[in-house]
Amino acid sequence: MCYKLNNASPELLYWFSEQTLQPGPTVSLKCVATGNPLPQFTWTLDGFPPCFLLTVILQIPDNSRFLVGQYVTIHDDVISHVNITNVKEEDGGEYTCAAQNAIGKVSHSAKVNIYGLPFIREMPKITGISGSDLIVKCPVAGYPIDKIHWERDGQTLPINRRQRAYNNGTLIIEQLQRLEDAGTYTCMAQNKQKQTSRRNVEIQVLEQDLCGSESSNATFENG
Repeated sequence: MCYKLNNASPELLYWFSEQTLQPGPTVSLKCVATGNPLPQFTWTLDGFPPCFLLTVILQIPDNSRFLVGQYVTIHDDVISHVNITNVKEEDGGEYTCAAQNAIGKVSHSAKVNIYGLPFIREMPKITGISGSDLIVKCPVAGYPIDKIHWERDGQTLPINRRQRAYNNGTLIIEQLQRLEDAGTYTCMAQNKQKQTSRRNVEIQVLEQDLCGSESSNATFENG
């Protein structure tokens, strides 16, 4: 496929900053991008697969309090925003705006911290491909959070050399193996007062020859 010389991959002109606030007020997150063809924005929360809202994408716990929009200025800048009314502790997390066109993609991520008890949003089933690496981030809200860790069968991860668990709730499993790695995993978040939240996620591992060369190394299923 050929593109004209004046075509350009997206470039972010403005992006939102990390915020820490009490529950209750309205929060506005905005990103502005330029590019040719005009880029399309998508939004995600803690990297999980989105549900469709208008022309912009966002996975959120309560859609009724979220207003998601996108428009183009007379200067061909694309402005996308997420407005959250009556923000709650479970709305906290790492928000990402991504602008993409046929030439390329650019993204920005920052945390929105809402004071409150630990809360972990529901996670969809995750499907990985045997032999590939899998990255899962625990969708923790509430602030401040003292500890985040992953467990499986009552054991704190990592329990082998292929697993890496980080303090920010990210779990990496290298070179997935269906018999060893498929199953139920539990994320636990705790504050300094020892108040906790726990949530399970199911990880399925498929063999490579069942997926074809076009399959990605991780997919998600809502339900």
